[in-house]
Amino acid sequence: MTVWNKSAENLENDEVLQNLWMLSDSPVILSELLELLLYNLNRIDLVDESVDVSFDFALDLYCTYSMRQIATAMGYFNYDALQGIGVKYFPEKKTDVFFITLNKAEKDYSPTTMYKDYSINEWLFHWQSQSTTADTSPTGQRYETSINTQVSLVYPVIVTSF
Repeated sequence: MTVWNKSAENLENDEVLQNLWMLSDSPVILSELLELLLYNLNRIDLVDESVDVSFDFALDLYCTYSMRQIATAMGYFNYDALQGIGVKYFPEKKTDVFFITLNKAEKDYSPTTMYKDYSINEWLFHWQSQSTTADTSPTGQRYETSINTQVSLVYPVIVTSF
């Protein structure tokens, strides 16, 4: 759950501490938040699985995360730079994260971004590369050689907006 629509990069940060103190000073809101968390915990209807990548990864399979939560898990906090992107490469982790929207309406997307992405089975996903990515570009080469290299490809499927 994201509170205040910001990540807590540093729990010692004055703003984070101030927000936590405000929460602790409001027993009604704190009680409601705890009740909401307990309610959501009791409604879990699937068991998540950890993701096997070459670094510590706080997110699990079969869970719902916002783009901000995914970026935070990757140690990235420049959320404004995520607007409108479909792929973000994290060179320090040698990982591409693909943000895929499956349920696209033509009224909300241009013809150049109406990619035909879909799940083939539990292990395979059909992903149409971005129209501006040439197979000879460094990005295109990274995608093509990812099977034979130590590059991880992570495909969170985004169903809702940013």
